[in-house]
Amino acid sequence: MKQNKKVIGEISGKNLFASHDLTEGSIIKALLFASIPIIIANILQVSFQLVDRFWVGQLGTDAVAAITISFPIMFVVSSLIMGISIAGTILVGQYKGQKNQKMIDYISTQSMSIIAILAIVLGIIGFLLSEFILTFFTSDLIVLAQATSYVQISFLGIIFVFLYFEFQALLRGVGNVIMPTILILIASILNFFIDPLFIMGFTLNGVQIIPAMGITGSAWATILCQGLAGIAGVIILIRGKSGVRLDPKFIVPEVKTIKRMLALGIPSSVEFLSRSLGGVLVMLIVSGFGTMVIAVYGTGQFIFSLVLMPALGLSVGTSTIVSQCVGAKKIKRLKDTLKLSTILSFVLLTIIGVLLILFSSEIAQIFLPNSLEAISETINYINIISLAFGCLGVQTIIIGAIRGTGSTKTAMLLSMFYLAVIIILTWLFPMFLGYEGIWWAQTASIMIALLISLIVLKKFNWEKVRAI
Repeated sequence: MKQNKKVIGEISGKNLFASHDLTEGSIIKALLFASIPIIIANILQVSFQLVDRFWVGQLGTDAVAAITISFPIMFVVSSLIMGISIAGTILVGQYKGQKNQKMIDYISTQSMSIIAILAIVLGIIGFLLSEFILTFFTSDLIVLAQATSYVQISFLGIIFVFLYFEFQALLRGVGNVIMPTILILIASILNFFIDPLFIMGFTLNGVQIIPAMGITGSAWATILCQGLAGIAGVIILIRGKSGVRLDPKFIVPEVKTIKRMLALGIPSSVEFLSRSLGGVLVMLIVSGFGTMVIAVYGTGQFIFSLVLMPALGLSVGTSTIVSQCVGAKKIKRLKDTLKLSTILSFVLLTIIGVLLILFSSEIAQIFLPNSLEAISETINYINIISLAFGCLGVQTIIIGAIRGTGSTKTAMLLSMFYLAVIIILTWLFPMFLGYEGIWWAQTASIMIALLISLIVLKKFNWEKVRAI
């Protein structure tokens, strides 16, 4: 009982910057504590990108095009680091559940070393091959030159991005979710002010203090802000007061650890990459229906991504608690957490879906104010897809919980099945329903994927699956 009170007390705010044992105390408090900061961090990350896009947009269509064709390259690299960082979260979380601090420090140090080496290798390869790869996306020499410069600068600073991602993942595994959120908040605020200065330049009393660097200024601003966050993260881990300590005697990567990280991380990387590829294939189908349908679909997908944020936050929070419960062999608490999280996600996203339906007209007019046909069809799209948001929330939680056990291959297969269904139905439904079939294909895909996820969940052996 005393232990329970201690954990609840810490989660309530007495020691927010330390690691937390999420296998004790109130499940709802643990779940909210692990999820809300992640939701906030995701929002801040989106704001980071929006600020970049806004200021680059002031430079004209060439600059916007350069940023756009650079995105697939940087997304592939980001998918790799996200997958590897998930491996760190799972392993550290399960050792946290075992209360094995030595192995937490071992895995953390090994992870940071592996990530640093991977970043250096990818940084060199990416820098050298940037222009060659970008030639497949554009033949416009002006756009190519700007995009090449942007991507090469991004690769120069990629080690900082990798280090921050891994820092965030390791702290998340031990239940310290506040510190990474504070760092990304500081980086976002800094980027808000630095981005326009680097892109547009800064002149004071006729003296140019900062030269206008255009699109390259955006890349340098990102490196500076995320670089400071990455360096601060490493310093925090070296100090060892956050629940994770980098130990110099574990600094040399061992083959067995590399294999474990890759075995857990590669399926997640493939999952993220397949999402991107699936989105491209769906867009190719949608593009065949003309500009209006593309505009409506793009608006709907933007709304969809915003709605998904709370579910993704709960999913990551659930995954963290599940990983600790697996390590502690507290399977009942794991199942209770999963049950509560699915209910929360279903209710929350259903409420959001209802609100979107009620205000669909106003929302459509904000995004597409100049076309009555596009407004009408956007309202229709919102009304159709919002019906499935609750189901989407449940599916997201199930995948997150399975991933937390270390069964990243199963999580990957569930995600890829969902994408395959979307692609097939987006191609099939319009044959009978016209372009409105695209909207119904989205909703039907969510329902079918949820059904498969529930079948997998029913047969999943929580007691058997382990990552450590």
